[in-house]
Amino acid sequence: MDISVLGVFFGILLLAVPLFVIYRFNIALETKLYKAFGKLLLVIGVTAFLMKMLLLWNNLFLNLLCFVLMAVLAAFSTVTHARMGTARFLLPSMAGILLSSLFFGLYFLLLVLSLKNPFDTRFFLPVMGLLIGGIISVNAQALHVYYSGLRHHAQLYDYLRGNGSTHVEAVTYFLRRAMQRVLMPYLKRMGTAVTLTTPFLMWALLAGGVDPIVAAEFEVLLLITSLAAGCASLLITLWVARRYAFDAYGKLKS
Repeated sequence: MDISVLGVFFGILLLAVPLFVIYRFNIALETKLYKAFGKLLLVIGVTAFLMKMLLLWNNLFLNLLCFVLMAVLAAFSTVTHARMGTARFLLPSMAGILLSSLFFGLYFLLLVLSLKNPFDTRFFLPVMGLLIGGIISVNAQALHVYYSGLRHHAQLYDYLRGNGSTHVEAVTYFLRRAMQRVLMPYLKRMGTAVTLTTPFLMWALLAGGVDPIVAAEFEVLLLITSLAAGCASLLITLWVARRYAFDAYGKLKS
């Protein structure tokens, strides 16, 4: 599939519709629309150029370097959206994203797709990017729920510890709430897939010429892999973060 210059022009011409709505109803979003579109062009353009170079080189070191860079940026985004101290939680979040996405990404590439070379740029970076992208939003919400619960309900933690519960037992309630926040977006995607509005990846694969059965299998199996990676990433992040969030007596630090 190829898109001509004329096709790009006709596509961008569709911006006339939201611009008409903005002017017609006097909505003060014109500047934001221009900025958002400019940012979209910049990010997508740079990403497309880098991916084209990486596909041409197909180098293991560059692929791993790009993967680590994606994980670092995702960690920054996660702790920012979770509204936590960046310096304190950046390393735990980075560890969770790196270890989880690498393990489950290679699992998917090697055992599910049965690739002989899982580090092939054409497969490695897109799969890792999809997994990391899925982890960011759900883990940011889950971490916010977990630590907000500990801060605002510290009395419950102290009560459980005072009645003989171990640290792990005392934080299980808060961990359960965080895990619910991780699971719900994936369960929602699974539950609404029957409406034929959710499987965007499958439609994209179909547009690229992939067999419908293969595209459907890829969508379902990648979603399951993303669910596993999201849960594992949160557990790893919280495990690493214990030394940052709790003191020697198990009490939550401010």
